[in-house]
Amino acid sequence: MLFLKFFVLLTILSFSLNAQVVKGYIFHDTNSNRVLDSGEEKIPDVLLSNGRDFTTSDTNGFYSIDVKDGDIIFVVKPADYNTYVDELNIPRFYYIYKPEGSPELKYGGIKPTGAIPENVNFPLYKIEKQEKIKFLAFGDPQPGSDKHLDYMRDDVISEVVGSDADFVIALGDIVSDNLSLYTRYNEIMKTIGIPIYNVPGNHDMDYDAKSDENALDTFKETFGPANYSFNVGDLHIVVLDNIIYYGEGKAGNYDASFNDQQLEWLMKDLSYVPNDKRVILTMHGPIYNYRAEKFSVNMTEDFLDVISGKENLLVLSGHYHTNENLWLTKENGWSGDKPLHNIICGAICGSWWRGPIDDRGLPVADQRDGVPNGHLVFNFDKINYTYKFKAARFPEDYQMKISLPKGNIKADSTSSLNIYVNVFNADNNWNVKCSLDNSPITLEATLEKDPQAVELYEKDPSVWAGWIKPVKTGHLYKANIGKKLEKGIHKIIVTATDPFGEIYTATRLIEVID
Repeated sequence: MLFLKFFVLLTILSFSLNAQVVKGYIFHDTNSNRVLDSGEEKIPDVLLSNGRDFTTSDTNGFYSIDVKDGDIIFVVKPADYNTYVDELNIPRFYYIYKPEGSPELKYGGIKPTGAIPENVNFPLYKIEKQEKIKFLAFGDPQPGSDKHLDYMRDDVISEVVGSDADFVIALGDIVSDNLSLYTRYNEIMKTIGIPIYNVPGNHDMDYDAKSDENALDTFKETFGPANYSFNVGDLHIVVLDNIIYYGEGKAGNYDASFNDQQLEWLMKDLSYVPNDKRVILTMHGPIYNYRAEKFSVNMTEDFLDVISGKENLLVLSGHYHTNENLWLTKENGWSGDKPLHNIICGAICGSWWRGPIDDRGLPVADQRDGVPNGHLVFNFDKINYTYKFKAARFPEDYQMKISLPKGNIKADSTSSLNIYVNVFNADNNWNVKCSLDNSPITLEATLEKDPQAVELYEKDPSVWAGWIKPVKTGHLYKANIGKKLEKGIHKIIVTATDPFGEIYTATRLIEVID
C-alpha cells in the first residue's frame, strides 16, 4: 500500500488538536417519530463512520465517535433495517458537524450546526432482509435550467413514476453548475416514489469554494455525505466522491481521482464486508477510459489495490454521456482474480438535453455514442444480477438500431457498403448475428463512431453546443456486404442475444436502384 505516511501523520496531529465527540443511540423507531421514546429498543452492532474511522454501537445501542469541523457522521445501513427517508424520498441517516457553517458561498453551502447536542440518535426501521433487489441507475441528470428540468420531468421521470424498484442511484452531475436547481430537481425526483441516492459529480461543486474542502458543501447540505456506504440484501453499496477540485472558480479545474483519506476510509469500510457479499462501487468519474484502453490516469494504483481483494465487484459511473459495458482483466491492468465489471451508465440527459425537438416538444438528445438518453435497470437475486438499458420514450425491448445502410442505394456502390449496428449495452458476452436476404453475414465489433450519430449531429449544428461531438464506442458492430446487390428491395435482419438469454431483433429494408 502506497499511502503517504506523512499525510497520515499530519492528519492525526491536526485531528487530535480539533477533535470533539458525538455520541448517542441507534434505536428501533417503532412509532416513526424519529425520537428515542421510552421502551423503544436500542440496537447493538450497528456500524457508524465519521468519514475516516468507524465505530459500532454497543450492547445497549450506544456509540461515540470523534469528529472535527466539517465531518458528517453517518450510519452504515444494515441489511435488515431501513433508515429514515424524508418527504423528498432522500435517505437521512447522518449528522453534519460544522459549527460555524460554510464560508460565504453563492449557493449557501452548509448552514451553521452550532454545538453538538447531548445525544445524536439515529432511528432505524426493522425490515425483513431482502434477497431480490431492483434499482435504477441514472447517469448524469444534469439539468442546467428550468427548461432542462421540464425535459427531465417529461422525458424520463414520468416513465418511472410508481416504479417497483427499491431505489434510484443518480451517478453525479445532479445538476449542471446551477446548484439552485437542486430544489426543483428533488421535487421532480420524489414523484418516482422510492428512495433516491445521489452521487456528487464535477458539476455539483461550489465553484466559488477556495479548495476541495468546501467544494461540495451545498451538495452535502442538500443530500448528505459525499462518501458513505449502505447495505441492501446481500449488496454492500459504496458512494464515492472521486472529483478533486483545485479551486480558483473554474468549472474544469478538477481531477477524477481519490485522496488518501478516502482510500483509507474505503479500505476500512470494505474490511467489514464478507467476501460472499456483492460490493457495488458508485462514483461519477469512470475508472477506465475505454477509448484509450487504459485506466484513467488519475485513478491511482492505491484504489485498485484497495478493492482488488474483493471477489464480487461491480463499478458504476457516469460522466462520459455514453453507455459502455466493460469487463476488465489482467490484460487491462486489473489484478483481481475475477474480471472487474465496470459499467459507464448512460446519461438520462443524453447530450446535455440538446438536440432536434421531436413531436412531443422534447429534444432527441442522443448520447455521443449514438445511444438514446436513458437509464439502466438492475435486478439482483442475492449477489447475482441482470441488467438492461431502458431508452427514454422507447419500449423496453428497444436495445439496438441498424445505423447503416438505409434508404435508396445505387447498385454500383453496394459491394463496398457497410452494415453498422449499434447494440446499446453490449459487451463481448452478447451474441449479435445478421442476415442479408436470409443469408448470414458476419458482424464484428468495431471501435468507431456511430455513423447515424455523426449524421444527426452534423445535420443541424445549431441545436447542439459546439463542443458536443460523437465519440467512438465499443458496442458498434460492422459487416461489409462485399457483393453487388440486384435492383430491388433487400432485407437486413439483426438478432442480438444478451448474456441472460433475452433476444432482440431489428429489421431494415434497403432499396437498390440504378
